[in-house]
Amino acid sequence: RYGSEATSWRPAFPEMLAGSGHMHVADLLDSAPGFSGILTPHDYQARGVGGVYEPEGAADSAVLRGKYFLAEMDTRSGPEDIGSARDPREWAAITWRNYATGWSRGFDSYWMYGFFIADWFGAPAVQDTIRRQVEVIRQSIDWTHEPVPGIAMILDDSAVLETNGAGNYLNEAVMWEWKMGLARCGVPHSIHLLEDLAHERFPDHRVYYFPNLFRVDARRLELLRRKVFRGGNVVIWGPGSGISDGAVIGTDSASRLAGFSFEMIPANAQRRILISNFEHPVTRGRDEALVIGGPLAYGPVIMPTDGTELGLAWAKGGNNPSGLAIKEFGRGAAGRPEAGAERGPGDYAAIFTTAVQLPADLWRAVARYAGAHVYTESNDVLLASRGIVALHGLKSGPRRITLPGPRRVTDLVSGESLSHTTAEITFDLRPPEPRVFRLEECPAGRLGGQ
Repeated sequence: RYGSEATSWRPAFPEMLAGSGHMHVADLLDSAPGFSGILTPHDYQARGVGGVYEPEGAADSAVLRGKYFLAEMDTRSGPEDIGSARDPREWAAITWRNYATGWSRGFDSYWMYGFFIADWFGAPAVQDTIRRQVEVIRQSIDWTHEPVPGIAMILDDSAVLETNGAGNYLNEAVMWEWKMGLARCGVPHSIHLLEDLAHERFPDHRVYYFPNLFRVDARRLELLRRKVFRGGNVVIWGPGSGISDGAVIGTDSASRLAGFSFEMIPANAQRRILISNFEHPVTRGRDEALVIGGPLAYGPVIMPTDGTELGLAWAKGGNNPSGLAIKEFGRGAAGRPEAGAERGPGDYAAIFTTAVQLPADLWRAVARYAGAHVYTESNDVLLASRGIVALHGLKSGPRRITLPGPRRVTDLVSGESLSHTTAEITFDLRPPEPRVFRLEECPAGRLGGQ
């Protein structure tokens, strides 16, 4: 019995983070008869003010195939239920962030009703917010929803078959990477299935992150060479990338995939990386006390033995190998000026990391090195596409959003036209305050004020 002096606590409890069993979802999206769309809730981790809005389903993969995706926006207000926004201003900031996420990535959301537990939408201030959001939703039907080249997280939804089924690493590498790093680096990101790379409508990106591509075969390698290993892109390989060829666990298959030589420790171990190179553009300016990783133990551990060292791995057994390294292939990354401007097939850079999560400012530096446009230097949640940009944060103070070029800018929350031609948006953030802007391209060469 719990609490009995005769019974100690259990060292292991039920696994709550294991894979859900959803695999090969792309086949369903591509070929299920009569399948025209999908509705899922958004996930229940870090969803409040200051957090990140992400559907539980494969939103970007559905949109890529022309399917309708609808996210159930379980965002509550009032004191009578759990998990509610604490006041109408918080509720407005959260829901505007949520809608901006969908507008920037091409999916829709709706306000979920409160199961008769409480009236989540009855307060006059909440009604005012909904009224304005309805107006903007109607306007958004006529917008061009087009992504901009940024960061693509590419998931192998069958990766759990290469593991013992425990979900701890996958949860850390996937869910928390996008919440703590990708969403806050000032560059827009999307989340795709591996099979999406082969789709004719898959958009170009500048950074490709593979957190769980454990198995590599000839078909997958050919797809990556054709769609990813090119154009000055930067590829980030998560821990364990390529450790399996389908039959053998080891470094040979990892080298075929990632292009590095590796050493391996066949054990579960905690992962930590201390930045050691402060001259490379990716790590220049990072704090000398920056340590990536944590106490979660998983294995086997593979560590790069060539390339340019960016960080040291604090590994078991007193080893002191490289834990974060970069390697250029062909003419390398687009941000490598000494190689000239032109990049084509086979021209890219690869980064291998033995630990997660990477901090937002490191993601920002990687994206800049790959030639991506950086919208903001702050670590707020940033959402952007060709036609929209939004910023969500909790720290008061001045903010600057740099645009890819001159744009007509409208504040979607207030409806106010801010500028006919400007290349930046500046404002003071007074959280919780939603900032969502509509962007319309201007004729070439025009830049000015109101």
